[in-house]
Amino acid sequence: MANILTVNYVPLSVFRDRVIVNRFAWPKVTKVSYNESRFILKLRRSPGERSDTSVAFKMCDRKEASRFWKTCIEHHCFFRFATNEQVKPSWFQILLGRRNFGSRYKYVGRTMLEVRDRLNLFIAVVIYYFIKGSTCPAETTRGAKGRRRRRLQIGR
Repeated sequence: MANILTVNYVPLSVFRDRVIVNRFAWPKVTKVSYNESRFILKLRRSPGERSDTSVAFKMCDRKEASRFWKTCIEHHCFFRFATNEQVKPSWFQILLGRRNFGSRYKYVGRTMLEVRDRLNLFIAVVIYYFIKGSTCPAETTRGAKGRRRRRLQIGR
């Protein structure tokens, strides 16, 4: 009877025999870490509890725990952040000469809101030019076989 951990847009889920046993929602998770072959979640306390709860899962090895930790960080950054801006170090960190107190891993991709905004912009441009009846602003390039291709140009 092995537990299966999954990460997706709403929670981290724990499955046992294809049935969801537990879910950990992103707003309730305060810290995600790993130590050796253990994957650790620290959860915000509920109103009736006295202290924070931590849940540890035994993984096969350290590499698997670090891969799952990285996947959780990427999902959290993608689904929970509004923009992907780099945080500037505080004056205290500069004084000490340290820039990072925790992990050095930084998520560099777009967030879900940025992707959604970009998609909405693309759809708006296509609809505008479709209604207007003119051709879309496109760049003509030649493909591998010499045929002309057109790419839609959207402001970056």
